Amino acid sequence: MKTYEVVFILNERQVDDGGESLTKDIVEHLTGLGGRVLKQTNMGRRHFARPIKKQKSGIYLDFIVELAPDKVKQVSQRYSLNPAVFRVGTLSYEGPPIEQ
Repeated sequence: MKTYEVVFILNERQVDDGGESLTKDIVEHLTGLGGRVLKQTNMGRRHFARPIKKQKSGIYLDFIVELAPDKVKQVSQRYSLNPAVFRVGTLSYEGPPIEQ
C-alpha cells in the first residue's frame, strides 16, 4: 500500500449538492478497491487559470488515500467518463504524516 493524493475537479453545473453525493461515491469506490481514505477535504469552488470546457470555475475535492499501486489507474478510468468530473489527478503523497 502506498499513500496518494487524489484531486477531483467537478463541473459545478452538473453537481447540485456541492459534491457531497459524489464524495460518498468516491469513498465507496476507493474502499471497494481495498484502499483506505485517510483524509478528505472539499476545497469548494475555485476559479481556473484557463477555462475547461468553457467553464471558468469548478469544485475541488481532495483525498489522501492508501491504495495499492496497481489500483490507481482504475480510479482515473472510472471517473474520466463521468460528465460531472472535469479532471482527476493522482500524485504520490509526500506530506506530513496523517493522524488516524
